[in-house]
This record gives sequence, C-alpha cells and structure tokens, in this order.
Amino acid sequence: MKYEIASCEKYFLVTTTGPADPDVYEKSLDAIFNHPDWRPGHCYIYDHTLLDASKLTKADVERIAEIARVRRTRYGVRKSAVVAPNDVEYGIVRMWMVYAEDETKIPTNVFRTLDEAIDWLFNE
Repeated sequence: MKYEIASCEKYFLVTTTGPADPDVYEKSLDAIFNHPDWRPGHCYIYDHTLLDASKLTKADVERIAEIARVRRTRYGVRKSAVVAPNDVEYGIVRMWMVYAEDETKIPTNVFRTLDEAIDWLFNE
C-alpha cells in the first residue's frame, strides 16, 4: 500500500493505492497527526478509490480499527470519512466502522465519492 497526504484548509486527504496493509495504514495515520498543519478539530478523509482491500482478514480490519480508535481520541479528530466506490472496499470500511466505534462517538462515515465525503464533513 502506498499513500499520499494533502493538507487542505480544515482537513487532510490521504489517497491510498495498491494492496491494503495495516502497517502502512498506521504509518499514514501517524503522518497526518505529526504533520505541522495538524490541529485538534481537523478532519481527515481516506480516499480508497485505488486501494485493493480484497486480501484483508477480519484480524487485519480489527487491528486497523484499534489503530484508528486510539489515535482519533488522542489527536482530537472532529470527523473522519472514507471514500470507497468499490463494493469490496466499501463493505470492509463498514465493518471497520463497527470495530472502530468508541466512547467518544467521533463521527465517521463512508461514501462512494470524494465530493460526498467533503460535503458531509462540512455541511452536516
């Protein structure tokens, strides 16, 4: 899995490509929170349009959820969104959302397009 991070005005956009990898996901999330532009209250979007999550196991999804749960609370995430236009990735993200839910109730949602994700982050 490869990723690119773009710092936008009030959110970060992480574009992923290739086979999904929990270790790389962890590095990408840490890269967001260690970025000089990160501030508590920001949001982030993972765009998995070009990601292949077909080989992820249930244990991988649970691990990715735990990574996200701990960091979202620690770094003051306001909202997070995922773009997953393909059915496999969309379904895996929905499963991840169940595992990643925590007591903070940080809103997270999955969308088929980037425009829908941005609209939800800032117009809901």
